[in-house]
Amino acid sequence: MFERIDYTVKNIDGDYAYLQQIDQPEEELKCVARALLPPEIVEGTRLAYEMLEYEIVPSLDLYCKNILCEWRSYFQNPVLEKSRSNT
Repeated sequence: MFERIDYTVKNIDGDYAYLQQIDQPEEELKCVARALLPPEIVEGTRLAYEMLEYEIVPSLDLYCKNILCEWRSYFQNPVLEKSRSNT
């Protein structure tokens, strides 16, 4: 009854968002009032519905992009560059 259901925001139309269930994409889209959803949603956002609440599921792509940006900024650090050139 309170098991987790994962959705993708397919369409936003005014005060409503249309959600597609990830594991049953052939099902009809679910219309949900945006007041019940996290305010940061955009089309393509993944949501989890559990215990009568919706929450954003962090995207693995976004996580990987953040890690890559941190990695780049670490290795492009001018202080680090200076210490590498002195060795």
